[in-house]
Amino acid sequence: MLNSLLEYVRGMHHTTKKEDVQKTASFIFNNLNDEVLPTLDNLIESKNLASYVDANMVTMISRSCDFKAKDAKDAVKKIKSGFVNINKAYKKVTSLIEKELSDVITDKTVTAKDAAILRMVNDLGAMNTYVLDLAYYIIMDKKITDLPKFKLNMIKNNLNGFGNSFQAYGSNFGRLIEDMHKISSNVVSINEGKESFLSLNLSKTGKTVNLPMANGFINNPIYHIRMWMVDKEVEKYESLKDKKRLIELRLMELKLEDNNEGDPKLRKQIEYYEDKLSKIEYKIEKIETED
Repeated sequence: MLNSLLEYVRGMHHTTKKEDVQKTASFIFNNLNDEVLPTLDNLIESKNLASYVDANMVTMISRSCDFKAKDAKDAVKKIKSGFVNINKAYKKVTSLIEKELSDVITDKTVTAKDAAILRMVNDLGAMNTYVLDLAYYIIMDKKITDLPKFKLNMIKNNLNGFGNSFQAYGSNFGRLIEDMHKISSNVVSINEGKESFLSLNLSKTGKTVNLPMANGFINNPIYHIRMWMVDKEVEKYESLKDKKRLIELRLMELKLEDNNEGDPKLRKQIEYYEDKLSKIEYKIEKIETED
């Protein structure tokens, strides 16, 4: 736990307010219900999903998330199960934030409990946005896609990070939230003393919980919480709906291909959404790298 918290605190360069974290959590769970779970259902209901997805990709997903899957459909079912478990804990998450999170948090005042809660909310937001990218990636036509190369590389390179978070939150999530109430309320200082002393102090003054490995899959650890709240992030929220629509269109196209048919209008729609998402991705990447 300590390495995850220290990594998070080292990446904090902005003041974070409880009200922003509460809004972020609301966005995350709304997106989970409106975009993520329906999209995963669409993939599962696709009759020939197993034939669309390369077996090596299934192996990579299974290995990263630490489960066994016989084919792509089975892998998606297991991913959905993890997100369903997360969704069931929504009220526990909101209660945790309301009762335990400090009203205002900085890198100088953040407690172990604050850092754990922020890390958890950040990870859930990242998982939500990433899984839609992954869902499209496994069924897209990579030979003619308009998505930028950096985006495709990001999806591949962040699979292990997603898997780490999935392992931490995809099962027994409700129990994890209950344990987070008992984490130490001592301030986490990255400049004073040795890490071993800090670890001993936190373990004596509170409960230790299993968070994802220190190397997460979002570069800036405060990015999701802060960026959900700015005007430009409205585009990102809208892009989640576009990703869902893009996956729906691609599944329709794959059905036609199964019958050796094609629809130029459908391909044009796919190209439109890929181009639209590409422009948004460039904006988001610029914001994140400059932040």
